[in-house]
Amino acid sequence: MLPSTLKKEQKTKIVADVQKWAGDVKVKTTELGEKKLAYKIRGAQSADYVLFELEGENIAKDLVTRMENSDDIMRQLVVRMS
Repeated sequence: MLPSTLKKEQKTKIVADVQKWAGDVKVKTTELGEKKLAYKIRGAQSADYVLFELEGENIAKDLVTRMENSDDIMRQLVVRMS
């Protein structure tokens, strides 16, 4: 989830950063648009949702840490599919 207050250029940079952090894997990115939040997160009532589907064996181990430490990513959820 990205803050809906970010400009298009900033969102594009964040998406590119996450793709770079993922390592040498296939990345499919889907922007789901702005959605109203059930409760405020960092004072925001809405956020832009972005879905990253990563496919590969060697996904970077520090991907989650980097997303958690990014000030521009409000929330993330990583699910491993076998």
